[in-house]
Amino acid sequence: FKRMCQLNVAPLDLLAALRASPSGLLEVSADGNRVRRCKPWVYNKNYIKRCIYARGFPTTASQEEVEAYFAKVGPTKAVRRRYKQDTKEFKGSVFVEFETEEQADKFVEGTQTLDDGTELLMMMKAAYVAMKAEEFAKDPSKMPAPRKRKYVDEDVKPKHQQGGRAKQQKTESDAHAGGSKDAAEVGVNVDY
Repeated sequence: FKRMCQLNVAPLDLLAALRASPSGLLEVSADGNRVRRCKPWVYNKNYIKRCIYARGFPTTASQEEVEAYFAKVGPTKAVRRRYKQDTKEFKGSVFVEFETEEQADKFVEGTQTLDDGTELLMMMKAAYVAMKAEEFAKDPSKMPAPRKRKYVDEDVKPKHQQGGRAKQQKTESDAHAGGSKDAAEVGVNVDY
């Protein structure tokens, strides 16, 4: 979403692009004020079999540079850079989701090097997760602290974290304003 926020696209251009998209993932209402998924998102339990862990990228590499490297290798569904929790600096490692399990296996079996000659350390994501679980079981002090989520608005917090006063204020403001101001500012309602 951070990358999408950087785009400077007029709402009408965005709606036109969504209507013309052949993917069939999203649909736009007839009045052009709402966008929603065509089909509900289904969690695929087997996605981890298509995911790999790779380390060895320079910490200065951008998302686009990392994606460009994997584009040379073959089609991917997602490339997720990993960040240090305290500084938000890129660690030099990524999780990559390939289209198929076979592509992921083939990638990990081979030797992959960057343009500067650095060899990537690679393994399947399941193997990486198991390795880290074993590491943390041996020495719990190495386990990172749970992430604290930053909530911009009180009403988007999970219900068990919302304060009673915030709920009351939200209800009162909805009654007076008649809805979300953010959606009105953007011109597109995405809770269709």
